[in-house]
Amino acid sequence: MASANPFRPGHPIDPEFFGGRHEQQRIFREYLEYTISGNPQHIAIMGERGIGKSSLLRKYDAMAREAECI
Repeated sequence: MASANPFRPGHPIDPEFFGGRHEQQRIFREYLEYTISGNPQHIAIMGERGIGKSSLLRKYDAMAREAECI
């Protein structure tokens, strides 16, 4: 049985299918470490509609949960 395509234009993808954005993920890991060490910082996610902001935020959420930092 073929699996369903996880990519739907206009909808965020699940973090398990997220790919790329390595620099943004590196920056988030750095800021996540600040938070874990007791010095939380802010990050702003900005951009045009449909470029993957929500998918990126879902990936960040998964990364924070994996680090047990919610």
